[in-house]
Amino acid sequence: MTETDEEALALVRELNDRAMRAWDAADWEAYRGLHTEDLVVVDHRPASLGSIQGRETYLDATRVMREMFVAANTGIVEQHRLFAHGSVAQTSITCVSDTGLEVAVETVTLNTIRDGRMDRIEFFPVEQLEEALARFDDLGRGADERA
Repeated sequence: MTETDEEALALVRELNDRAMRAWDAADWEAYRGLHTEDLVVVDHRPASLGSIQGRETYLDATRVMREMFVAANTGIVEQHRLFAHGSVAQTSITCVSDTGLEVAVETVTLNTIRDGRMDRIEFFPVEQLEEALARFDDLGRGADERA
């Protein structure tokens, strides 16, 4: 792996980390800046957001979810794919309500990156990891045209 490849992977890691920290802090301006205007979100989980077109629509939906809690902590449990054009990871989100109730959810999160921002996010149940990896591999076949 070349130094340039290492730098590209470091940028993807940093982007993912910045997105998790911004969501945890409910810093919507920072979160907005990490996503393309034409963001596509597809949620494959049983209780899902469905399909969302556009950054502002996604921000509205995710803001409502996040603001139900007084605290949140998001992290990567296991990184399954990491390339310059995106990543797939099992993530964990732990949120705390104003009454102290703690809710933890693990999911498989796929994202693709264009021009240093996320342009696609797909959420899968943990038990659908193989489907998420296959989807990422399919999306990656077009990464050279997007770069």
